[in-house]
Amino acid sequence: MRYDFSCIKKIPRHIFILTAIILVGTFLRLYDFHNLLDFGSDQAVDATRIAAVVDETAPWPYFGPDMSNSGSGGRATRFRLGPMYYYFEIISAKLFGVTPDAMAYPDALFSVLAIPLLYYFLRRYFPVDTSLWLTGLYAVSFYSLTFSHSAWNPNSIPFFTLLLLLSLWEFLVKKEAVHWGWVVALGVSLGVGFQLHAITLVLFPATAFCVFLYTMKQNWRVWPKWLIVLLIFFILNLGQIIGEFGQNFKNTQTFLNSVSGADSTSKSGNPYPSETFFDNVSCHIEANAHMLTSFKTGDCNFLFVRVFDSSLPSKTIHKLQSIPSLGWMVGILAFSVVGYGLLIARLRKEKDRPKKQFLGLVLLFSVLSFIVLLPVVSSALRYFVHTFFMPLIFVGLLIEVARGYFPRRFFLLVAMVGIVIIGANLFSLRESLKDGGVQGRLTLGQAEAILDTMAEFAGQDKWLVMNTRTITDTFRSVRFLASLHHWSLESVANRSDAPSGVPVLFITPEIDTDPGAEVKGNPIESYRSAGGVTVYKLK
Repeated sequence: MRYDFSCIKKIPRHIFILTAIILVGTFLRLYDFHNLLDFGSDQAVDATRIAAVVDETAPWPYFGPDMSNSGSGGRATRFRLGPMYYYFEIISAKLFGVTPDAMAYPDALFSVLAIPLLYYFLRRYFPVDTSLWLTGLYAVSFYSLTFSHSAWNPNSIPFFTLLLLLSLWEFLVKKEAVHWGWVVALGVSLGVGFQLHAITLVLFPATAFCVFLYTMKQNWRVWPKWLIVLLIFFILNLGQIIGEFGQNFKNTQTFLNSVSGADSTSKSGNPYPSETFFDNVSCHIEANAHMLTSFKTGDCNFLFVRVFDSSLPSKTIHKLQSIPSLGWMVGILAFSVVGYGLLIARLRKEKDRPKKQFLGLVLLFSVLSFIVLLPVVSSALRYFVHTFFMPLIFVGLLIEVARGYFPRRFFLLVAMVGIVIIGANLFSLRESLKDGGVQGRLTLGQAEAILDTMAEFAGQDKWLVMNTRTITDTFRSVRFLASLHHWSLESVANRSDAPSGVPVLFITPEIDTDPGAEVKGNPIESYRSAGGVTVYKLK
């Protein structure tokens, strides 16, 4: 029997390459997903809320995750985002079970879908080979991979950012002739993105509003499709709107107070002093380099604008005296300066209208992002996740310049740079996964190992833990896992507070030496290291 492979031969080669890139990116994002899943305190709090809805002991929520550094006290007073992220988790838990990894499936799905969507986004300006190369860099990006093994509301931002920008680009290019599919996509990306994070809550509508004004000025007949976008947006945010009315907009007021610095717990203070502007510039520079190479000088520590600051710690000053460190700083500064410079220069010179609209939209989003981040610039680099594509755009522009100046050595040059970038990201990934966990984070595998050890020591379905402040987050995560087995796990302040006959355990950060016969003045029956902590059974 002879098989006809002619249909396969007709498939363009770049489709096979893109498929391979998606498969590699998917493998890295789903590798040992269960054990390496981030399951810290925030994830445990969200999982507890989701489990209550799935078990029908609580109604579907009107609000979603809370925003840190907001409110006047604990979690109960913080600003709460819209509930869409919780809805994703609830639906997934109903389909696949009330487990931490099942709740994280939507994040994993959107993380994978962002890869082909990025390629489609890049093709609006770059040729096929450049778009494939940039998509490949993103597929192995350590920065993006750190979010893939986690249930956290900002994790889906890359996908919905791309969907938003692609939809807006279609409005810019097609005007009133824009396809209804893109109208729906814009409404969905705007409605969902509004609920994913406080930054996108402001940034997405601001970007869409600017494009709305421009398209209405160019052709007012596009207004019916904008009306549909607005309708979809309100439908997707209906839960939050009902919740706000029920609270007399107290939640919104909390957000406004936090942004303005009116809350005593807010770290924003006066959000627009001159030094904050330069801090923001420096943090964008560091974020661009970190998202591309995985390397960083710190976590948004503003080395550029504080080089001559007398308050710099001696360790940082010593680092600046190192030629490699100084060279790295100069290199990442040059990367962003050249990148933004090329973006503006190409925008001014571009004659092709759709490509010009693409560059203009990217620049608009970048500028608005800078403005929105001013009040929260002291946060970590993870809050720049919505700008993940900017360093890739810069690399793409540099590739096109190299193509013009070095046509014969172009491929070799690009391959060498790409190998270095990919190698740097894979190196960081390997370092992060040392010792079977993710450094700096409690994983589901570690939490389960702790629970298994505690259950073995306790020998029954009810026990107590003498808790410490340094291990509170770990305890919260383990307690949720215990509840899945219908085990009762509670904390006590002192050994004397525990009723007789109930096993009492003590968990503390792992130590290398035998603590002896006592821990915190309590006699020990047995102990074992598990999941990055030491578990003690007290007599």
